[in-house]
Amino acid sequence: MPLTVRNGGGGEIAKLYERSYVLVRPDGRVAWRGDDPPRDPAAFADTVRGDRAEAVRGDR
Repeated sequence: MPLTVRNGGGGEIAKLYERSYVLVRPDGRVAWRGDDPPRDPAAFADTVRGDRAEAVRGDR
């Protein structure tokens, strides 16, 4: 799955999305947001793609 990481906006982004981190799909929908990065990136990727039923810590 392609992924582009962007660091920008500083506090403006956190204010807009109400969290420090946000994952936005290519269609502009928010797939995830949280105040801490996911603890298990592989499980996080599986969950975002719909491959896992378990929730990822740092839920919306």
